[in-house]
Amino acid sequence: MTLEALAEHARDGSAVARSGPTGRDRLKRRGLVLALLLGTWIPMAFFVGAGALGAAPSGLDTTRSLLIFLGLVHVPVSLVLYMDRGFLPLVRANKARYIYIPIALMLGSGVIFTIGGVILQASATLLLLGWQAFHYGRQNIGVYAFASMAQGWRPRPAERRLIELATVCAVFGTFKVLGLETAWAGFHPAFDLLFRGASLAFLGIVLSGVFLYLRNRREFPPRKAVFFFTLLLFFLPLFVAPGVDGAFHSYAVAHGVQYILLMVVLSAGLGAREGSRGVSPVMIGVAAFMVLFGLAGARAAELKAVEWIGSQGVAAGVLDFAAGIGVGVTIAHFVVDAGAWRLSQPSARAYMTSRFGFLLGRAHPADASAARAATGPHSPAAPVLS
Repeated sequence: MTLEALAEHARDGSAVARSGPTGRDRLKRRGLVLALLLGTWIPMAFFVGAGALGAAPSGLDTTRSLLIFLGLVHVPVSLVLYMDRGFLPLVRANKARYIYIPIALMLGSGVIFTIGGVILQASATLLLLGWQAFHYGRQNIGVYAFASMAQGWRPRPAERRLIELATVCAVFGTFKVLGLETAWAGFHPAFDLLFRGASLAFLGIVLSGVFLYLRNRREFPPRKAVFFFTLLLFFLPLFVAPGVDGAFHSYAVAHGVQYILLMVVLSAGLGAREGSRGVSPVMIGVAAFMVLFGLAGARAAELKAVEWIGSQGVAAGVLDFAAGIGVGVTIAHFVVDAGAWRLSQPSARAYMTSRFGFLLGRAHPADASAARAATGPHSPAAPVLS
């Protein structure tokens, strides 16, 4: 989720309500902050512990499966945006980002994983891995901005830069942890070199964060310090934890839980303001079909192992196509969220303000006018708090 603009608004205060929050709003803010912290810490602690043990204890298999499911399901949760009638004006105003590019990514990925060949499939997978790590880091910037507005402290540009640099390290380090089985063996030494360099750079960034904290200690109340170091160290398991559980699932599931929490708040805002009138029934049907098709793709290898399915060339091809669609849906999720949460765009800011009113405050009248201009004179304006 790209929320860079949200951090900008958090610094200059332009997205915060002019009047103080009500007692109910303060309670909601505290609840969101606590949920984001626990949603980050609990998956990390669980999977780092499981990775250190080599496997989750038998009694925790169900917990492990549930957490991994949450990490996976956060991608189709993006479809909640399309079910919201208030979001559809943004879609109509930018059909390339919200319709054409996602469809092209899904269909193109489906074709690649059906008939594209090993080299093309490996390239697409490595692209996904690098973009995925970058996407996780962009969401961390957004979470930091949400926390700053909820708790009333101001993030510094240097803090955001360090979190961004930690993300760059994760992009380079992820290829060794997740890409060795995908890439040609000749790339393995390069991946190892990238991982070593990223590890050293990450250590330097963490030390810089400690120095920044000590130098500006008065500007780091405990609640701010907790969020800063949680997000600065978000990718630490990638470099130190053994096994995929510790080195990947730990922060990947934490990212998914963060996103689901934010989407729950968004959905609650929709329900409180508009109820069922704000939901598009057509898009609910489309979303249900996409989720079912995606589940088939996620289980493609297992389904193809069933003799009567794997022996049918058409059925096997459909499953390969579904698996490719799943990869494409994930990349499309990156593209859609990069626009939906970009609050430098007035129409997106007006929409998010209507769903996170307890946090972002009342929308400015200029936002409503800009939203109408963006969506066109004959389209409904993006929702604005009145």
